[in-house]
Amino acid sequence: AEEQIFCLKAYEKGKSVKLRLFFFEFYCSKWKPLSESKMQLSSITKSGESVCLDVDSDSNNIVTKSCKCLEGNSTCDPKSQWFKLVTSTRSRFKPNPFLQISPYSKTLSLSV
Repeated sequence: AEEQIFCLKAYEKGKSVKLRLFFFEFYCSKWKPLSESKMQLSSITKSGESVCLDVDSDSNNIVTKSCKCLEGNSTCDPKSQWFKLVTSTRSRFKPNPFLQISPYSKTLSLSV
């Protein structure tokens, strides 16, 4: 049987991101770190918009929004877009990392 992978999927700007099960990594959103902190994670939606993970202040859901503070404005506060990725300690039949980084494109593929 093929192994399913969990992917954090960005559909469109302003919408919640979804943790979905897929059989192929092709369907997953690719995430890359931005800014000096490397704590903002950016992806491209299927409509071609660049978005970052963000916490919705009303619902506390993780959504996609325009990336904040990339111009170096010292009064800007990007903290709602700061995320720290950790390695999974969950055991698996076949060892796979939680975070896969392509050495060529420097993009992230999240899977559990």
